[in-house]
Amino acid sequence: MRPAPLHPDLWLLKQIRWQFFLTLTFASDRLAEPIRHRKARALFNKAADRFGNSPRRLVWCLRGEHGEATGRRHFHALLDGLPDNARHSQTCFWLMHTWEKVCHGGHARVRLYEPGLDGVGYVLKDLAGPDAYESAKFDSRSANLTLSEGLQRVLAALSRSGDRRLAQQQRRLVRLADSEEFATAGSGAPDVSGL
Repeated sequence: MRPAPLHPDLWLLKQIRWQFFLTLTFASDRLAEPIRHRKARALFNKAADRFGNSPRRLVWCLRGEHGEATGRRHFHALLDGLPDNARHSQTCFWLMHTWEKVCHGGHARVRLYEPGLDGVGYVLKDLAGPDAYESAKFDSRSANLTLSEGLQRVLAALSRSGDRRLAQQQRRLVRLADSEEFATAGSGAPDVSGL
């Protein structure tokens, strides 16, 4: 059985070499959604400052959901764009401390990103395919994925490079179809195995 095709957003986000997976809770359940987002942006801005990056260059995405056990609102996030030498457990602890004590967010769990655990799929869970159980945890305000400016630029570049590769493959197919090699091929179909 063939696996289901990847949702385009999921495929693009899986191309990023993420450094951290974050779960951010809030001390108060009464916070308005814009305030929650400001707190998360403040954490990412402090991380950029701490490691000598511009906040505009930091790559992150953020998605909110309601917890299963308590129904409390929280965010899941992916983070990249810090220097390679910042990818270690001390940075995880620094991010947790900063969220809890400096940003006054609530509880935080931060882990080094492991591609095999599919953090991208987890963050995009109801966007990546139909799952009534998981999608019920999202409401209309939280169904949107928030992307940093840096991530928007990276995704646009990935998309452009994918468009160029597709155009190159299409040109090769046209050349192959026009060639005498195609006309004399016994099967009537071009050999595209090298594409």
